[in-house]
Amino acid sequence: IIADYTKLSSNTIQIQFPETNDNDEYMIIIKELQDIASAIRVTSCLLLPLIMNEDEDNLLAENTSDVLPLLSGMIQMYNRNDQRLYGFSFIELVDGLSKLMVRGRSHTFIDQNLVDLLLNLLENSAKNNDLLECVSNAILNASFDEKVQRFLDSDRAIRIITCAQNNSRSQLVQKNCEAILWTLNRIPHRHCSTISNSCQLQGHIMISYNRSVIAMCLKIRDRLKALHYSVWLDVDNINGGVLESMAQAVEDSSIVLICMNEQYKQSYYCRLEYATELRKPCIPCLMQPRFRPYGWLGIIKGAKLHVDFATLPFEEAFALLIREIEIIRRDIIVKNNCNATYDKTNPPFYHQHGDGFTSADSNYVDNDLNRKYPSCLEKTNVAMSWDVSEVKQWLERIELSHLETALIDVDGKLLCTLHKMKQSSADSYYKFLDKHFDRIQAAQMSDTLKFDYELECLFNSIE
Repeated sequence: IIADYTKLSSNTIQIQFPETNDNDEYMIIIKELQDIASAIRVTSCLLLPLIMNEDEDNLLAENTSDVLPLLSGMIQMYNRNDQRLYGFSFIELVDGLSKLMVRGRSHTFIDQNLVDLLLNLLENSAKNNDLLECVSNAILNASFDEKVQRFLDSDRAIRIITCAQNNSRSQLVQKNCEAILWTLNRIPHRHCSTISNSCQLQGHIMISYNRSVIAMCLKIRDRLKALHYSVWLDVDNINGGVLESMAQAVEDSSIVLICMNEQYKQSYYCRLEYATELRKPCIPCLMQPRFRPYGWLGIIKGAKLHVDFATLPFEEAFALLIREIEIIRRDIIVKNNCNATYDKTNPPFYHQHGDGFTSADSNYVDNDLNRKYPSCLEKTNVAMSWDVSEVKQWLERIELSHLETALIDVDGKLLCTLHKMKQSSADSYYKFLDKHFDRIQAAQMSDTLKFDYELECLFNSIE
């Protein structure tokens, strides 16, 4: 119903008789009704994006294409004055404009005058955070239009956006401006360092997902491609057998985005992708609100900084995603340059920086470097020859002696069997760890992560 109201025109109420002195009163009433019709139309357009989700962008664009020029004209006409139009303040009009600019679509009504007005507001509204947030969001949404990018490709525009990013006290304004500059990287000018076509990644970024979140994944794909990343998505690249194509896609990837929800956890194909990608750096992306990953998905999420597309605004989540991709990209470059030599100042890509360990001790990795026992260099045949007492000594060396009760009578051969279980059936492996480690009252999630890492090092599966 609201979508239908967005198409309501003031011509819905037409004057069928000539205007004379005798019918002045009727003319006034009819014009007031026409204004009411326009007010209903504008109100419906401002309400629509508040009740729709990301998957309904097409419907939003279809129903607001006519009213956007009207709204932008109202903003230019009532620039920051106290007058209300149809009951809306100036800030509310700017906020409505930003929400109605469906990202990734062309908006023919946006011209240089409107862009200059928004830039002036961004430059001269330092004390009004509410207005700055609305304006920066409007510029961000408009910046996906190539025509608008040309309007923004100027010394003045870059200076205003950069100053707003550096000087604003609002985190939202800072993030919006940062995202604008990222978007403008598509234009090769001297102000923003452009991303090369290959992004210095030998492989592509694979998006591993379940069909239930295809709309969001397509949006992520388009945004990554706009920044010149090479992206693999099965809807674009499946040729021949599904399993063979997926296996090849993982093999050729540099990074895998794991789009998590309940359907993904239960998907057979997604499990195969996970089993194949064990040596690939991955970025967990939450796609379902209040979803609590368990089993092998829970381990992945717990070990890495996840990107929450389910609850965060898209631009905020996408900015986090780009940050993680760039961290991994730099790690790959360092690893290649150092010929796979470990460098403490450039941790390998399977370690996320800072708060990447959401539930483990962040000091663990650095402490591991100082450990006398070089677990990652241990020979496989030596470990397999361990007896039960030597397994206990190994647990003491890696500071997990409190897990001994879960590994009673386990020798080196059984440890190797456990490692093979992970390679052949990761889901069963993590369920096995969950089941037995949960019985230990002192055990924490960090212990599971630490044990998993040390087991990989022990059998030389991490390069």
